[in-house]
Amino acid sequence: MKFNHQRYPALISFILFSAGIISGWSSGKVVIFLLFITISTILIFFRIFPYIILFLLGILYVNVEKYRLNLLDLDDLTRKKVMVRGKIVDEKFLITDLIRTATTVYHVKTRFYIKTELPCGEILATGKVYLPEERFRMYLISNRASGVFKPFLMSKKRGCGIKDKLRRILWENAWNFENYQIMRALILAERKDIPQPVSDLFKRTGTMHVLALSGLHVGIITIVLATLFMLLRIPERYSLIVTLVFLTGFLFMIGIRSSLLRAYIFFVSLIVARLLYRKIDYLNVWGFAGLMSLAFNPLWIFNIGFQFSYIATLGIILSISSPVKGWKSSVLNGFISSSSATLFVSPLQMYYFKIFTPIAILANVVVIPLVFVILSELIIGVIFSFLGIQVLGRIFFNTGNLAILLLLKSLKFLNHIPLSFTYQESPFNGLQVIISVAFLTALFGWSRIFVSEMDKPDDRKSHRK
Repeated sequence: MKFNHQRYPALISFILFSAGIISGWSSGKVVIFLLFITISTILIFFRIFPYIILFLLGILYVNVEKYRLNLLDLDDLTRKKVMVRGKIVDEKFLITDLIRTATTVYHVKTRFYIKTELPCGEILATGKVYLPEERFRMYLISNRASGVFKPFLMSKKRGCGIKDKLRRILWENAWNFENYQIMRALILAERKDIPQPVSDLFKRTGTMHVLALSGLHVGIITIVLATLFMLLRIPERYSLIVTLVFLTGFLFMIGIRSSLLRAYIFFVSLIVARLLYRKIDYLNVWGFAGLMSLAFNPLWIFNIGFQFSYIATLGIILSISSPVKGWKSSVLNGFISSSSATLFVSPLQMYYFKIFTPIAILANVVVIPLVFVILSELIIGVIFSFLGIQVLGRIFFNTGNLAILLLLKSLKFLNHIPLSFTYQESPFNGLQVIISVAFLTALFGWSRIFVSEMDKPDDRKSHRK
């Protein structure tokens, strides 16, 4: 039951590249030296020393990002009246190509965190630039943002095309404001206007992840498309290619973010493997997705969403499959996956938010099927609306609205179960979180290998037969 490193090149690469990024960001030469010696010793022991180059690349890459973030001297701009020209890439961030003060013009491309009523589009705005507060700093850094921009005068130059149309369709078909905001979160990943009481329901039941575009949503989209293609009797090979194109378009329409990119790489790997008649290893795909994500933005490793997404997925991958067959298998596997994901992210949850949600194990078993229904109905409703068949689209939207109401009522019920969640001072620091996740990974990984060995036929018995 030895770990076969030749089977997991992407997984090892992801771990070492991540270690290099973290140590490179620390700026402590002693820390980098000690980590280098420790990792080198481990790699020599496993006879995979050439992988050390990924550790060194991580150190180099993150220092390049540090330099890029420091190109703009915010001290000259802080709290001054400035005019900026740029594009709101999602509901939170503005990418500028010009910043003008009373005396200077900066032709610089940088990102600012922005709060605005414009979900996206090209703008001209006048406002003030602020340095981030300390508790907010790492969030901005992980998104390559230099600071905070607060506009007080803004004009929209150009909209977002398809995104604007999607919002209009959702608004016209939502029963109420809460439903509309949940629809926006599920379809467009725009969550900032969700009412606080509703947001708290998702947080206290450990189901906030269903509002962030991730593997669940991409999986549902893939299933809906596969079902439609099957009903239209399109050959599987062509349907897989069309699905691949659709997912790629969806990724660029929504915008590349860590959880969505991970899910995209996962499902693209599955589709390509299906097209090439190859088997894939989910742990290796997990490592490959992480490596590609950090190659796109190494600072994502400090992003809370990135950490939650990848650690929860790791817990699901390592969870032991049920030997039970039929519908019982789906229920039991769903419960095991939910329990595993909750267990893996609980150290992070307590470290960052000082909350523990044991009800999440049950809540996810209830909520995920409802989200599947909601998102399926919304996707089909949107397709009919784009085709100009509003009457049929309205039927699917109404079913989706009803499922949203049922979802909220279920969350309210789960929220009132005794000990469903607890707030407490975190017993974890950063190092203890890493050790806890590493211990769970080793434990679940060993259990997975042990079960797979148990499932193999006994050679002696086979020989006797």
